[in-house]
Amino acid sequence: MTGSAFSQAFRAQLTPVFFLTALVLILGPLAIGIVGVQGGALRNNVDLYGEVMGSAVVLVAPLLAVLIGCLPLFSATRRRVVGHTRTDLDPEVYLGTKAVAAVTCTFVVFFLSAFLPYLLLVLVWPSLGNPGIDPSLYGLTAEEGRAAAQSAASYTQLLSIGEVAYGVIYGAWVGLGGATYCLLGLLALIVVPNRYLALTLPFVIYVLQSLVWGLIGFPTGALLFSLYPFGLEQQSIASAAAPTLLLMVIASVNCWLLRERHFGSKL
Repeated sequence: MTGSAFSQAFRAQLTPVFFLTALVLILGPLAIGIVGVQGGALRNNVDLYGEVMGSAVVLVAPLLAVLIGCLPLFSATRRRVVGHTRTDLDPEVYLGTKAVAAVTCTFVVFFLSAFLPYLLLVLVWPSLGNPGIDPSLYGLTAEEGRAAAQSAASYTQLLSIGEVAYGVIYGAWVGLGGATYCLLGLLALIVVPNRYLALTLPFVIYVLQSLVWGLIGFPTGALLFSLYPFGLEQQSIASAAAPTLLLMVIASVNCWLLRERHFGSKL
């Protein structure tokens, strides 16, 4: 039954809203970033990538994570699916399969949202003539411009182990961030009576925490810049990752604490 439940849970994720939101997350920043650099010039391809990954779309990343991953459970809790249609299905198994499917799908979409633009703008763009890249305007040679990429933003230190490695690792980091906000949304749907409020909580946490850290003069501590660090001075990987890692720990601990509870009344 578990295998069938997983299959059904993954199929339930693939709704029109899922695909539309995925397209917005993946193509939106790419379009905004490429249009934004028209007529300008940047030092290197990583700067161009940073323009894309720093677009306005990232401001609503947790909301997009919820739309990608949480709507099937939202619909199920609203209609009390288990209680009305599958009385033989254990609620914990149902919630577990829903959560795994939602978090996995969200991770994949967020990974692609970071990796596909990187693939195009850093690995493919030079073969297209590198439009918008001119390090000489900054008094740099082409080699110096490429070297500057390693200090462009937090996590770009990883370029020292290879361009592809950085793209994969940073893409996975963004994927984990998206999966974390999805998990927070799922937890909120389980424990918060108002389901619509529950869907907004990951976004509210993201925005308010980032605003507070910005107002006190430490934007590097913001969840926003922990996931999308472009536009700030480079921090150590540990410092940059700390806010999101802490959020991951909080989400995981809450998931563990809720594991023993029975949620049949919500379903």
